[in-house]
Amino acid sequence: MTYPMQIGDREYTKQQLLDYGRTHYPKLYWIPRGIGLAQVVSGVLVLLVSIWGITSLNDLAEQYNTTVDTTKYQMYLVASIIDIIIGIVLICISCVKKTDDVYISHAIRRLSEEAARKNLQRELYSASLNQEAAPVPTKDEENEKRLHELDQYKRLLADGLITREVYDIKEKEYEQWKNKF
Repeated sequence: MTYPMQIGDREYTKQQLLDYGRTHYPKLYWIPRGIGLAQVVSGVLVLLVSIWGITSLNDLAEQYNTTVDTTKYQMYLVASIIDIIIGIVLICISCVKKTDDVYISHAIRRLSEEAARKNLQRELYSASLNQEAAPVPTKDEENEKRLHELDQYKRLLADGLITREVYDIKEKEYEQWKNKF
């Protein structure tokens, strides 16, 4: 990439993009960190309970000179170790430092989206300003238009395509409109 970089109307240096990317990068690192911490804590608790269960069962078995099946607690032991490992991995992933390229690419993407949005708003605004309002017809032009329409209805009545009632309704509408002025 070459710097300064043109995005929208502005030019950005590498440091400006880096700063923008660092301040606007999503701050979701705490979610995997919190989940990882919960996994580690629950894993440690299950580990302690399973070790306590195995030792107490073995003590009871020795006391009564018998054997005991601790398979269930051993499964808990393995599951808790897996839980702890997953938690540690999640915490480590959330602590990985982002490279400058990640922040810069995030800044470029976000600034490009903002520039496109501003450009679209500008175009819509200028288009709304450039639209010519439809000319408002004058009273004489409107009168001519309505008379022409009434003449067409008169021809349709003469040809027998409409009834006298339809023509009378249109004639009454014209007279009402004419009396407004």
